[in-house]
Amino acid sequence: MIKDINPNDESLLDDNSRDITKPTDIGDTKPDDPPKVPSVGKGSKKREAPCPIEEFARQLETNNRSLESFMLLGALGRMPSKNISYCCLMSSKSFGIYNRLVKADKMDKWRDQITPSAHSQHGVPKYINYGVVSKTNSLLKIYSEDPPNHFNGVVLQIPLGASFPSMKIPNWKELLIVYRGGAISGSLPPKLKFLGLEDFKGSINVNWKELFMGVTKLKILLTDSCEVFKNL
Repeated sequence: MIKDINPNDESLLDDNSRDITKPTDIGDTKPDDPPKVPSVGKGSKKREAPCPIEEFARQLETNNRSLESFMLLGALGRMPSKNISYCCLMSSKSFGIYNRLVKADKMDKWRDQITPSAHSQHGVPKYINYGVVSKTNSLLKIYSEDPPNHFNGVVLQIPLGASFPSMKIPNWKELLIVYRGGAISGSLPPKLKFLGLEDFKGSINVNWKELFMGVTKLKILLTDSCEVFKNL
């Protein structure tokens, strides 16, 4: 038996159909808001890349004891924090002393002609390079064979550390030390007026206070690194 179905009969609808929501009018819908982009205007906190000139100027201020730093800061339009009198200046005559030390003959060339007990060393130059300080060529040996009141300037190379003796102290006025490594202790010869320190930037275990104890006549200190001045 076939029963006629009235399409308007609400009893024929499934219970779940009542949960179906009516489609809304398309005209009432709104598009999703676009993602917000941070402003780069006046109030933004965008980090800027460091300026190379500003970085260079800060480095010059760190090494403000050199005349070059003072002049370069002025060229960059910066006012140096220290007066020019704070810079470490050296006269042209002092550069001449350094050149004589660098060009000094090795001690091996003149050792046979030196008489340590004699006050006059005929023909022997006033500037000498004692070479590498080692166990066989210790500072005590160098002090012992040094002719009294003859050498004005001496060059020492220290590769494995050294201790300056407190006996048989020479009368050197000028000294150039080339550092290669190791601990350094003891006091420098007290009559030094010129001291050159090379390659001491990465030095370790150097007793600076003890080294300069008693050195009261020093006028010129020459170094290739401003880091050395921080230790003095």
